[in-house]
Amino acid sequence: MSFKLKDLMPTRKIIESEEEIFYIFNVKMVKNIIEIFKFFRLYSFFPKIPKSFLKFLAQGVSHVVIKDETYNQPIIKFIKKILGKKINEKYPGREKYIINRILFHNFIKMFEFFFEIILLMPHFNMYRQIDEYVKIKGRNYLDNALKKGNGVIIVSDHIDNYLLFLMFLALSGYKVNIIMQIQSYTSILKILKESGLKIIPSPPSGNEKLRIKIRNLIEKVLYNNEILIILQDFGSQHYKIMDFFDELCYTPIGVVSLALKYNSPILMAFFKSNKKKYRYKITITPEFKIERNSDKKADIILHNTYNINKIIEKHIKRNIIDWMIIPIYYNNRIYKIGDIKDEGSLVKKILNKIQFYENLINKSYEPGRDSKKIILVLNKMKEELKRLE
Repeated sequence: MSFKLKDLMPTRKIIESEEEIFYIFNVKMVKNIIEIFKFFRLYSFFPKIPKSFLKFLAQGVSHVVIKDETYNQPIIKFIKKILGKKINEKYPGREKYIINRILFHNFIKMFEFFFEIILLMPHFNMYRQIDEYVKIKGRNYLDNALKKGNGVIIVSDHIDNYLLFLMFLALSGYKVNIIMQIQSYTSILKILKESGLKIIPSPPSGNEKLRIKIRNLIEKVLYNNEILIILQDFGSQHYKIMDFFDELCYTPIGVVSLALKYNSPILMAFFKSNKKKYRYKITITPEFKIERNSDKKADIILHNTYNINKIIEKHIKRNIIDWMIIPIYYNNRIYKIGDIKDEGSLVKKILNKIQFYENLINKSYEPGRDSKKIILVLNKMKEELKRLE
């Protein structure tokens, strides 16, 4: 292995999953580089750099990164799982080659993402001349939704340069708020905030006082008829569990919950680099219609969150090369079954497994599943097993 990624990027521990995650934008060096470029007034020049040149630089770095097998093998397995069948149908016998190319080009996109943040984001923030770089398609859907006066919730994902997407909406004159893990972006928070973007920390687990404060901030956003953006393709361990890419995954349910509580429209918006006249394109879709499939609010929330997951999943599959969180998705989003106490007598082991799956049923969602009946059966089994014990 010619190098280690950990030598390039510092790691932090995610308390909930105890997995090491790479946070390149909390490196102090990034902030210092941006300040140096500002001092020498280079940001008026940087947008003139051809996108092809940035891609050339990214390709060079990617050729090195792809050699790190300890880093890329789990990602390759993940890509194979979600796209392997389609790849084999379209390219019989070439699965390994195609997956490696997907991974290689994903690395290129990640390094292009990094270069754009360093070289272009400060320019857009300083000069505010974005009309010649970005086109917003479906803006009328957003404007009409804001006319209702209850704020707007925009659902998006980590496709392409999602940070530029957030900045462009703010620089376009909208009052934009984003829920994000601020510890991941400490070196560029100032630039994001100066663009007019307001950042709300992602609600942590275990700190109820902070969660209440964050809920109050979100409530204020929607009461003030502002935009709240939630990146739906990433969740933490205190979120609900439901299907995503045929895996049990942590899923935020705040989108539908907030929409029901405040009568706020839900829109979806996606960002894409463009090779045509405009360098970037934001596509806003018509309002997502909430299906009221039950008299119970909890069922409505879970069912519609599941539907949103499927839309996001479809979009990611179509743009897998541009998905910026592949390297951390398989670690931090997938719910891993295996935390079952396997000790004591055989009856005790069975009881532990029953309790584990009862907890999982209470926390997860599957369309059409009658959770109450399943738990009732499990409870009867527990009673009989306890008598045997």
